[in-house]
This record gives sequence, C-alpha cells and structure tokens, in this order.
Amino acid sequence: MLGLLCGSSAGASPRLLPSATVGSTATHPEAVLRGSHSCAGGSLIEVIMAVSISAISIGGIMQGYLMSAQRVEWLACSQAANSQASQRIEQVRAAKWDLMAFPVVDEVMGTNFPTVVSAFDMPTTGSNQVYGTNVVTITTISVNPPIKMVSVECTWRAYNRNVFTNSLTVYRSPDQ
Repeated sequence: MLGLLCGSSAGASPRLLPSATVGSTATHPEAVLRGSHSCAGGSLIEVIMAVSISAISIGGIMQGYLMSAQRVEWLACSQAANSQASQRIEQVRAAKWDLMAFPVVDEVMGTNFPTVVSAFDMPTTGSNQVYGTNVVTITTISVNPPIKMVSVECTWRAYNRNVFTNSLTVYRSPDQ
C-alpha cells in the first residue's frame, strides 16, 4: 500500500496518508482538503547536487574521449616513425658490401646515408603534417669476422608536444 507524505500548512508534523486501494473509487478525506495540506517534493539542493553530479560525469566522459584521441594520434605517429626507420634499415641492408670482389666493395658507410627529413606516411588534413628526422649511424663492431652495427633514429615532434625518438638497431655482415 502506497501513501503520500503530507504536512499541514500551519507547520504541523507531516504524516503518511494512505492512498486509495486499487480499483476503489473512494479517496481519503484528508487528501481532498488540499488547501490545508501540502505534499513534499525535491528541494533545490537536491536538484543542484543532481545537476552537479551529471556535469562532472559528462565532463569526465569528454576528458576520457579527448585523452584517448590524443593517444591514438601519438600511436599513429609512433608507428609511422617505426616505418621510416625500417625503410632506412632496409636501404642499408640493400647496400653492397662484398669482400670477395676485386676491388673490395663497401657501400655500408655512414657517408652514404645522410640525414633525411621526411613526412610521415599517415592520413592528414590541412597543415597537421608530422615530419621525422632519420639519422643513420654505422659502427664497425668486428674486423674478423666483419660485422657492422647499423642504428637508425627517427626523431619527431607530434602536435607541439615533446620530442620523441624511435630507434632500430641491426647487425650486418658482408654479402656472400
């Protein structure tokens, strides 16, 4: 059985009035006298609290969306930087280094692979193109057996944030 929380307009203590039973047409006599009783509702403080909680929740959802969008952009740039570094590694691996030829051919030298600045291969709109600076470093590790270490660093800055560097390192031996 449901009831209404009502109080007297003169400041009497509120009391619970029984509601009409289902299917009954009779109503409680005190509920008919609306002039002398008022029913309780939500206060202004409750409404303000509900709106505040809703605003904080919506703000948190929007902040989460923006953060995830920034992380996706950063991830796309990082993958593009890895792709550029891999391309430079493949260029060094394709260079001829033949110790059996006469005269000996060694194209795997740092001077053959200058620093290159190129745009990332990723979708862009307007002027938000991101560029990477690729630096190839070739170091002789051993003469017998001949082994060289090839290191490529792709340095990039995404959307006016910090500078990031993606590095790849491989070891290379002469062609056989």
